[in-house]
Amino acid sequence: MSSATSELYKRQAILGMIFLVTNLLASYMTNLASVAIIFPISVGIAQSLGLPLEPFIMIVAFGGAANFITPIGYQTNLMVYGSGGYSFNDFMKIGLPLTILYIVIGTLLMSLRSFSYSHLTSPTILTVSTSASADSSDINSSSHAAYVSFIYRLSRICPSR
Repeated sequence: MSSATSELYKRQAILGMIFLVTNLLASYMTNLASVAIIFPISVGIAQSLGLPLEPFIMIVAFGGAANFITPIGYQTNLMVYGSGGYSFNDFMKIGLPLTILYIVIGTLLMSLRSFSYSHLTSPTILTVSTSASADSSDINSSSHAAYVSFIYRLSRICPSR
């Protein structure tokens, strides 16, 4: 396994753990409280690792919104629990596999969208020659490739309508 692949797996594991902790907190208290607790921790992890913030913010939102395990985690679960005659174990039987599936799919999709292999290498800085003999079109090819890569990633984040 290459170093880049193992680094991607580590990032997926970090996202999965953040999702899991947020989800478990949201299952026993409100989703807003769990997000308020985990959000600064998640942003701190992303900043300390030098990774983009978007997947860490989104995974906290997904984890807080996926309240399938218990009836007390979300208001509509509690309404169905009372009027439908369901037991706490009914929520666990259906909600736990659904939550595990959501963790796996959400983590994979978010990491593949945000941690492409271009993020695994050190970023190339766009440099322009400033010597007196050079004109403004004298950009080396690797810097041009970095610029094109940046524009492509930006278009994936902010699609035009």
